[in-house]
Amino acid sequence: MNKKLKLIHFLMVYPSLWLVYYMFELISKNISDTYSIIMNLLPALLLLVISYLFYMYYKKSVILNNTYLAITISVLFSIDQLSKLTISAIFDENNINSINLIPNYLSITPDLNDKGSFIASRFNINAPFIIFIALNFLILLFIFFIYKYISYKKQLNSMNQLTFILLFSGGLCSLIDKIFWGGSLDFLHIHNLFIADIKDIFITIGLGSFIMSSIISDYQIEMKDLINFIFKKFFKN
Repeated sequence: MNKKLKLIHFLMVYPSLWLVYYMFELISKNISDTYSIIMNLLPALLLLVISYLFYMYYKKSVILNNTYLAITISVLFSIDQLSKLTISAIFDENNINSINLIPNYLSITPDLNDKGSFIASRFNINAPFIIFIALNFLILLFIFFIYKYISYKKQLNSMNQLTFILLFSGGLCSLIDKIFWGGSLDFLHIHNLFIADIKDIFITIGLGSFIMSSIISDYQIEMKDLINFIFKKFFKN
């Protein structure tokens, strides 16, 4: 795949993540007035900028060693958790409910999502909380195993490592939220749509990076080989 085509893919994939959701909310009529229709295109523009930055990062073929990888994940984890601690402290101390950032569009509004996930909250899915904790842990473990497998097969590149960093960081934050917070303290409120937190941004962009990795990589993971690797590497006595 030539460089120009790769750039086009980058510029298409990340904004599309938001635009698909945007169209869903348009059809659901949660976005209806002109102001909301225009303002809710802003995340797509932001993702367009991010996609170009990620393309430049990919071009440099940066591969972090294990030390820097752990530091990067720790920094992202800290950003998410410290943001929640800070927001919680400020709002509790000042006895306020919301702070407007962009009138009638974006505000900081703390809300503890105890549904287990964004999807469960959005579609009002009720299930025992322990199930979401177990699923979260298994998904986190699976992400780790896939990363180790790709490294073992010497197919690691800057894009699939970036995917791992974002998804693992987001997944770890989500697990800690469930165990210690009893849910996710969301606070980024896009009016009439949802309330999210920083880890949701990590996961969303990580999914975009996963799609990009699948597009630009010629390597295909064989599930049978992956399962054999996991058992031999991690469960063999």
